Amino acid sequence: MNLNKEQKKNVQYDAYAKYILSQKEVLARILKFTIAEFQDLEAEVIMELIEGEPLVSKVSTEPGETNQTFHDKITGNNTENTELEEGTIFFDVIFYVRMKDGVSRIIINLEAQGIEKPPYPLVNRTVFYSARLISSQKNRNFDHSNYGDMLRTYSIWICFNLDENCMNYLHLTNTPLLGSHEWMGDLDLMNIFLVGLDKNLSEKALKTTDSDLHYMLGTTYGIEERGIKKGIEQGVKQERLNIVKNMLLQHMPVEDIKKYSGATDGEILEAEESLCVK
Repeated sequence: MNLNKEQKKNVQYDAYAKYILSQKEVLARILKFTIAEFQDLEAEVIMELIEGEPLVSKVSTEPGETNQTFHDKITGNNTENTELEEGTIFFDVIFYVRMKDGVSRIIINLEAQGIEKPPYPLVNRTVFYSARLISSQKNRNFDHSNYGDMLRTYSIWICFNLDENCMNYLHLTNTPLLGSHEWMGDLDLMNIFLVGLDKNLSEKALKTTDSDLHYMLGTTYGIEERGIKKGIEQGVKQERLNIVKNMLLQHMPVEDIKKYSGATDGEILEAEESLCVK
């Protein structure tokens, strides 16, 4: 896949953003503020319940791939680098969490959504991801027709750049239409949280928000986001300076250097000074 500079920058930023949201300190607080069973636990306790290391952009949503990859890599032994695979969709972050009883488990999927208005119905995408979390359990978490062994799933979407702070909980419900028969089964297998963050959320506004989750995400992600952007910009500039230095060593005319590298006069001067070339 050939990417231009802006696409590479976006991919690099996306990888950093997912990395932030995959840190157990952040994950524990997200779980505390969304899942009822964890609300009375300290974040440090929840961190201990997270199994292995969360997988970041390694588990495919494609049929036949989710199960095997999740099974092989959920142990925390994954050392692969972030890759781009054309036509393949990956879960951002996925992991198991033990419940308070220390025995039962749930599956957590965390997604970072940075596009204000994606070109598709976001709720539909969340349902698709949740359906894959459930169907991929076949032969991994349950065998044959033992559907009672299925694990609950939670797909939590952190959506940035919205017009307001908001949060919605989507789940299955039972609406009796005739009679009072009680059907066997669990309605809590599919759980979706949509958490929206105000794009104009200032530090002053954060201090007055009624939502602990929004405060935590706004402060944590806001600080990290500024650091990430600064780091990426510095990295891009350094790469450009290295290219300019190589061109200067080849005695290329300044106008050609500006044309082919996109460097400014100031950057060319900086490169010249570092090489002591005048």
